Amino acid sequence: MNESVLDKVPQGFEMNDVQNEKDLQDFKQVLIEGYEIPASMADGWVQAAHEFGTGRTPWRMVLGRLNGEPVGTNIIFNGSGVASVYGIAVPPSARGKGIGAAITLKPLLEARDKDGYNHAVFFSTEMGTPVYERIGFRMADVRINRYLWRNQ
Repeated sequence: MNESVLDKVPQGFEMNDVQNEKDLQDFKQVLIEGYEIPASMADGWVQAAHEFGTGRTPWRMVLGRLNGEPVGTNIIFNGSGVASVYGIAVPPSARGKGIGAAITLKPLLEARDKDGYNHAVFFSTEMGTPVYERIGFRMADVRINRYLWRNQ
């Protein structure tokens, strides 16, 4: 993994696990803006977090802030020796600053260092692919298409 990407984030960037309702609502807003999805789609993560208890989900919900403003998300599932990354979102206004790479990589490094995880997987949009390659991921020969139905 190319850990030097962590050196390229702007001053004032920090990331923490979602621990309370404000964090959860900020997380939801970043998902909406980053993926340009309807609020109802992001509500699924909010509802699931409420069911388990915010901050107690079996997956990590990481929220990145730049100077206090929410600018990045990561949903990471760890199990069976594999860290799985989902929900990497950065709103258009915060892109190109290394935030997506940092919020992807730091939780993976923590999974490796704290829990011994040596493998990671994720699904990427075309826009995200260069970011993940910069981190050190390589394309697999597996292709999964995703579809979003919008009732226009």
